[in-house]
Amino acid sequence: MRIEQPEDAAAISAVIELAFADHPHSDRTEARIVERLRAAGALTVSLVAIESGAIVGHVACSPVSIEGVNKAWCVITALSIRSSYDVFSPTSRRRRFAITIMTVAAATKTK
Repeated sequence: MRIEQPEDAAAISAVIELAFADHPHSDRTEARIVERLRAAGALTVSLVAIESGAIVGHVACSPVSIEGVNKAWCVITALSIRSSYDVFSPTSRRRRFAITIMTVAAATKTK
């Protein structure tokens, strides 16, 4: 896992699109939302999961405000990982990825 690099943007979008392609509640705009947040400089942290040199997962945190008030909170954007990973196993990569992201988000919030 590592911080995203500018050249990762297309691969990140592809992973997000694949991850949400068959999700019943998706409107297929998740990748565009992340792209817009990135372009606006509104991603507090953006991480990619790498396997065999390829990006297989992505998650980012973005600051939120409530009724215009910054509460110093972050929200996790579309947690995306290729569907070939077992999400139900207690040792699943997706679960470990999410736990790592939450740890990073908590550490980022305290800085």
